[in-house]
Amino acid sequence: GYIDAIKFAGVETDVISTTEDKIKYDMQIYYDPAIPVTIVRDNIHKSLDAFKTAIGFDSMLYLQKMLDVVMAVPGVITISLNSISRKGATDATFIDFNVFSELASGYFDYDGDCNLVLTSIKDLR
Repeated sequence: GYIDAIKFAGVETDVISTTEDKIKYDMQIYYDPAIPVTIVRDNIHKSLDAFKTAIGFDSMLYLQKMLDVVMAVPGVITISLNSISRKGATDATFIDFNVFSELASGYFDYDGDCNLVLTSIKDLR
C-alpha cells in the first residue's frame, strides 16, 4: 500500500520480498598484541554487525567500505582478505566478488561459514 501511495501516477510496481543475501568471508587480521585478542575479536564482530545494519538499501555492498570498518577497530593493524563471496536467494552457490556486489534482496547477513583468523603482529616474520 505504501509503495502505491508514493509512486508516480501510471507507474506499475511490483514489491517482492526475498530472504537476505548471504556473505561469506575469509579474513586474516593482524593485530597489536597490546590489546587482548578477545577484545579485538569482539570489536571486529560488533563493527561488522554495525556495518551490516548501516548499509543503505541501494543493493550495493562495497568491499572497501567493509574493510574500512574492520580497519577502524582499535588494535587492528592490517587485513589480508583471502576470499569474499555472496549468495542471493536464487543463487545455487556462493559467487566470489572483488570490488562490489549487487545484493539481490537489498540487504544481507553473514553466513555461518565465515572465517576470521587473528594473528599478532609479533608472530610475523
